[in-house]
Amino acid sequence: MPRTPPTSSTRQSRGELSPYARLSSPSLPPSEILPSSSTHIISATDAEALRQLRTEIVCARQEATRLRRDAAKAKRDTRKTQREKETIEEDTKAETGRAQAARKANEQFLATRDTVLACPGCEVTMQRPFTLSTCGHTFCHRCLRIWFQASIAQRLQFAADAPARLKKPPYTAAQLDEMVQHKYLVYVWYTCPLCDKNIDARPIETRHLKELVEAVNEAFGTVDVPHDIPLDPWADSWIDPNSL
Repeated sequence: MPRTPPTSSTRQSRGELSPYARLSSPSLPPSEILPSSSTHIISATDAEALRQLRTEIVCARQEATRLRRDAAKAKRDTRKTQREKETIEEDTKAETGRAQAARKANEQFLATRDTVLACPGCEVTMQRPFTLSTCGHTFCHRCLRIWFQASIAQRLQFAADAPARLKKPPYTAAQLDEMVQHKYLVYVWYTCPLCDKNIDARPIETRHLKELVEAVNEAFGTVDVPHDIPLDPWADSWIDPNSL
């Protein structure tokens, strides 16, 4: 007859342990424990390496998350910077256009000023403009003064008794009085430096033109140093023909 496998009660009566009891019994040495198909035994070194690997994986995931956040932020910042750059470029372009237009207008105005407000004699902006009543031409005081004194010197060339010091300008008001008192001049007349018409009256200061020149110079920062003009601007260059 075939043998019947012993049951658990039979093994207990004999004092034997079942295979499953031997596997779970802590008193058995490791060599007698039969490993199952789902059980893997690793060493302490491998276990430590596994834990370190898991830690590195966690850190790598965290770093990847951080890098994704940084990349997204960098992308947003780049778009913002690009928009700001475009805005600045547009503003700069507009400002450059306005500056160029203002500079062009300024140059045109200064060219017009130099043409309209310039003295026909010295071609410099008139600081103290004077108008000749006979012809209406306007000159600066310095040019008319030089022109009138040159006319006096020309007449003195015919005065044989006039001292040599009086035959070359510039003159002073006292020297003109000396010419009149000693009758070195028989006659004298003045003409316009531009049209050569005779001038029989002192030039008149053009106040509205003088104020316009001062306003333009103040606005554009092109103030020229005005000539020093005495209280009587023609005392050293105009002799009344009727006094001769």
